[in-house]
Amino acid sequence: MLALLWMLLRPLYDFSRALRRWPANFDGKWVLHAAIAVVIGILISGWGEKNLGDSEVLGMFLAIVGCGYAAVASLEEKCKVE
Repeated sequence: MLALLWMLLRPLYDFSRALRRWPANFDGKWVLHAAIAVVIGILISGWGEKNLGDSEVLGMFLAIVGCGYAAVASLEEKCKVE
């Protein structure tokens, strides 16, 4: 249970921290907002159901979290260049 909570809460922390550091002239904030919304949606839907083990829900969750971390990596690369 602790590993699952870590897997759900760590992306929320990373994405919200990246949003605070995001420069105003950089596109792609919507990716992080969408990833945060998906993680919160998974948390809410998991309260009453156990559907995270479903292949469709798990695949969507992992894909969106991966896109969020790709946006964070893009932000770190852009901030490193400037």
